[in-house]
Amino acid sequence: IRAWQAHTKEKKWFYCNSGAFVINLIELDNFEHPSDNLKTQKILLNSAVPMVLEISGGYANGFKATQEGSKLLVFSNFSLDESKADDFRYPADQWSFEP
Repeated sequence: IRAWQAHTKEKKWFYCNSGAFVINLIELDNFEHPSDNLKTQKILLNSAVPMVLEISGGYANGFKATQEGSKLLVFSNFSLDESKADDFRYPADQWSFEP
């Protein structure tokens, strides 16, 4: 599991081009000290059902491959330097990850 990462302004787009992933989203109430009881939204991406998931700023996300050899493409509207300046990381056990 790769969790939890958030951005205040950066948007990201996720596309599964091989295998499958489960992605969890949490709308944050505070970036510096988010609540521990925030609701998790679960989304499934599968290469058999092409779909692009857009995650706007204001959300924390985490993801996990559910099939061996899965590949996930991630696109951003920020440069790498802009993204690093807008990056918030939280411990994997901060919130419950829905498999």
